[in-house]
Amino acid sequence: MRFFIVLRGYALLLIIVFFIGLAQPNLTPEEMTPTTAKEFLRRGERYAEQGDYEKALADFNQAEQLRPHDRLGIYHSIYHNQAKALTALNHPAEAIQKYQKIKRRQQEDDLSTAYVDGKISELQTQLE
Repeated sequence: MRFFIVLRGYALLLIIVFFIGLAQPNLTPEEMTPTTAKEFLRRGERYAEQGDYEKALADFNQAEQLRPHDRLGIYHSIYHNQAKALTALNHPAEAIQKYQKIKRRQQEDDLSTAYVDGKISELQTQLE
């Protein structure tokens, strides 16, 4: 019985999050004025979608600087997006460093590192 109460609570939470997402305006990156790590991450993702990896990387770096103050568990998204932007900008050595940060955090949290290991291996072959 307790399981169904918890399940119902999670379902309600997902519905609320869905509708909050619908209420967010669809701004261009230039119209956004981020102040938190999460907002810089979102704007960086928009820049990356447009192929502007320099601006995206700048926003991801700003998110990394603000992250400790936000107390959000978004380190994985920040480092992963930094690594993707660095890869697109043909900086595989720096991208490897970001993936290694993810790997260290995942090991601390006892999570699988198989995906990150694969990405590091791909980038190391580019360096050879």
